[in-house]
Amino acid sequence: AGGPGDETYSEQLRKVISTRELEPFTRFLGWRDDIVSLMSSADLLIMPSQDEGVPNTVQEAMYMGTPVVVSTAGGMSEIVAHQATGWVRPLHSHRQWAEDVISCLCDPDRTKGIRCQASRYSAEQFGTKLWGERYLAVIDDVLSGPM
Repeated sequence: AGGPGDETYSEQLRKVISTRELEPFTRFLGWRDDIVSLMSSADLLIMPSQDEGVPNTVQEAMYMGTPVVVSTAGGMSEIVAHQATGWVRPLHSHRQWAEDVISCLCDPDRTKGIRCQASRYSAEQFGTKLWGERYLAVIDDVLSGPM
């Protein structure tokens, strides 16, 4: 799901999906206004990014209790604790990614624990109340500084 992006990448992705005969398991949804509904009904969010900051998508999934498997790109490994609030893997460790996906889907009790920890952690660390307080503290520092 998502709006238009890198057309070259999209075309490469479509070719890989076709070559590996993954069309029955893959849908390109385009721009959607019901992401919360989609994500909350998902079994798992897989974010195999090569270049990433700290994506809102991962934070939002964690908050909603959707398990995440993310790459080590950017700041994702700073917000996802491996096997505690999700899974973190080097991008090209395909077997490990597959094992994490299978583990998530086949061990619902373990996954439930990770879902709960991720949701609790993200509510504590990424909630608007906390960020509002942090921004207010910065503004207070600036305004109370030397003039």
